[in-house]
Amino acid sequence: MIREATIGDAEQIGVLHATSWQSAYLNLMSAAKLGPGLVDERIAIWRERLSEPSRTTWIARDGAGFISIVIDTDQGSLIDNLHVHPTRKSVGIGRTLMRCAGERLQRERPDACVYLWVLDGNFPAARFYESLDARHQFARRDAGLVGETLIEHQYRWYSPLALLAALA
Repeated sequence: MIREATIGDAEQIGVLHATSWQSAYLNLMSAAKLGPGLVDERIAIWRERLSEPSRTTWIARDGAGFISIVIDTDQGSLIDNLHVHPTRKSVGIGRTLMRCAGERLQRERPDACVYLWVLDGNFPAARFYESLDARHQFARRDAGLVGETLIEHQYRWYSPLALLAALA
């Protein structure tokens, strides 16, 4: 059901990323940012990201979701993206993708914390991570995220094992 993504998946991941943003961030980002150029922008970004050696990305075989992690950041291990198609949420895809990430991080960085960022106002995502025992750490303003100044919240697990235990 889940496989590691390759550069050949950049278009599918980029389209899904844009679709997810257009659904989840409708009232959180500007209409211009979520407009027609978003798909091409996300595809270009994923062509780059899927070539980064410190990044691992998994995609559901049916293209319903993907997750991407970056190992060896200054703060621990980053879950950089988790997106599930809006019509496929609440069926376990997100949990399955989180398990893939947690297992890899447990093998490669078992002593590092695991963290991610949630855009302010994205309450469904915050609830999802909180249901997996993620702890809110702090909020920050980020002007570089998408060319707009937005507030995002960091959520953290103290280890990959803590994440995996919450998924059990």
